Amino acid sequence: MDFLFNFLYILLFVFCLSILIIVHELGHFAMAKAFRVYCLEFSIGFGPKLLSFKRKNAETRFSLRSIPFGGYVSMVGEGTETPDGVSIDDSRNFSKIKKWKRSIILVAGVTMNALLALLVFFVSESCFMQTSISASHLVVSETSIAANAGLVNDNLIHLDSETFGEDAPIYVVDKNPETAYYTYFNVTTEESTNVPVFVVLSRSMSSYSQLNWNDYLYYLDPEVINDVDHLEDHIVPIAEDVISVTFNISKYVDPENAEAGTTPVQIVLEAKTSLNSPNRYFEDIGLSFYSHQYWNTFSQANEKTWKLMGESSIAIFKGIGSLFTSPQSVGGIIAVGFVTTSTLQNFGFVSFLQLWGLISINLAIINLLPFPGLDGWQIFVLIFESISRKEIPSKVKNIVSTVGIILLFALMFVLLIKDVFLFII
Repeated sequence: MDFLFNFLYILLFVFCLSILIIVHELGHFAMAKAFRVYCLEFSIGFGPKLLSFKRKNAETRFSLRSIPFGGYVSMVGEGTETPDGVSIDDSRNFSKIKKWKRSIILVAGVTMNALLALLVFFVSESCFMQTSISASHLVVSETSIAANAGLVNDNLIHLDSETFGEDAPIYVVDKNPETAYYTYFNVTTEESTNVPVFVVLSRSMSSYSQLNWNDYLYYLDPEVINDVDHLEDHIVPIAEDVISVTFNISKYVDPENAEAGTTPVQIVLEAKTSLNSPNRYFEDIGLSFYSHQYWNTFSQANEKTWKLMGESSIAIFKGIGSLFTSPQSVGGIIAVGFVTTSTLQNFGFVSFLQLWGLISINLAIINLLPFPGLDGWQIFVLIFESISRKEIPSKVKNIVSTVGIILLFALMFVLLIKDVFLFII
């Protein structure tokens, strides 16, 4: 059964990726046809043909190829050979039509991807039930440690997001060395010692169904304050001589008036050992995140759509930057497949749609980069030729584009091998 589901998820991933590629290439194809450029082939994928057909007396062959990670529209004048026995007027040659027409044909692909992202974001925000998770809004289990300490359902608490910055992957629950500490017990001296820790709550949700605080609570060495980039290296283990952790949760006195301040609620969790696992753990605190489901109005859906467009557009530049700052975090096509599958399984169809919207807008922006082999490179060449009023020899353009494509495929191959070792082997 697991194999069947995994196979279906792979098919779904390839289908969604193909939609992005088809939409992109349809943009090029539609504008090429609008300007009467002779199109030899419309292909989804690269490599050997799987399917191919051409209507009688038509000029364009439609193909499905074996490597589904791209596609192309082959136009006369782009370095392709004209079919034998076919005479094509210069007005239908891509390299001979006006530069502004060529620019529109080239930009049409990324425009279609951007419009698709806009549509996907709007549909996800307007046509489906939304889920909102609040970390500061509490759900308290009856007769739990949290309940016995004085917390009740719907309490609002203060979580510090300033210590490590708004973009940090954690909230700080308590970092006061007088109130947040591990208690160690020395068997030899029969004395206990308190050692300060930072009590933090991870912002990275595992799924919408897994909301228990215990799955997201971490205890960090205070030295982490000087090494924010490596938070995971500062997690304090629950050693055999740890008997408890103590910390305060800051509850708002008046939830509707933050200026009224907070009051501390002391939590003490005893360290436990399970017969099923050698790892020590702290007992369940009895708190969960608050989950709220609702529908957006048309106005709200429209506003959130443009917000998602902006956030997604910025995300690709952060991703490009990570190629240089943290290359170990960069993934290839297999990583994208695992992330999309995991998103659908754990966060539902709305998040799945929004992720593909993000991929679509990122595909558009990447294709606009002036790197040889991408649409942006050809647009850059057209702009350069228009300003300099000098044509770059076709042979030079073809060589540069070929080198760029080889480099892009080399990068894809390296990321593919990295993903294989990370996710499969």
